[in-house]
Amino acid sequence: MRNKVQDVPIQFRANGRLLAAARAKAERQGMSLSEMIRSILRSAVAEEGVRQPAIKANGALGAATKEIVSKAARGDAVSQHWLFEDRMAAFSKYDSSSIEASVIAMEAVLFARLLASHGHAQDVQRLAGALCRAADTLRLQGCTEMGDFFMAEAVSLLEQLAESGNDLAAVCSQALIGGESPALADAARSLRLRSEETV
Repeated sequence: MRNKVQDVPIQFRANGRLLAAARAKAERQGMSLSEMIRSILRSAVAEEGVRQPAIKANGALGAATKEIVSKAARGDAVSQHWLFEDRMAAFSKYDSSSIEASVIAMEAVLFARLLASHGHAQDVQRLAGALCRAADTLRLQGCTEMGDFFMAEAVSLLEQLAESGNDLAAVCSQALIGGESPALADAARSLRLRSEETV
């Protein structure tokens, strides 16, 4: 269900460079400038303690896990790491070709993305590992295109790590490329170029 209709127009003045940067950021996030501004306003109001009606999200996870998820959502790297490790451990309990393994692998990728966003090489390596696992599982499920995309992203990340002096990442990257099609290596290069453009 969507929020109530946005029925009150507002106007304000802004620096031209700030407005251009805001438009660019909104576009990168796949939203309109208006949507981004509304999101920022909601966050600012929530920070002041004026919250929307409380919905007890994630309560089914139990109090401890709910608190960890809440901290992870606020950027706490320790909580994000705990969630990532929890999903990686859960993955090993299922047959790689099962739907359950696919769901858990996707959760692991999500938590690894959050963790890697802090910029630490070891967390980027975790993300590459989670992407490889998810790629294998997706391929077994018949989702070849998405599996190939995840594998190309993993190779791209490993190559970046290798260039920064990580010998293990270099070995892993070459091993992965050796077992994949030339098209996947090209896709990894393309992803690498895209990531360099967004820096």
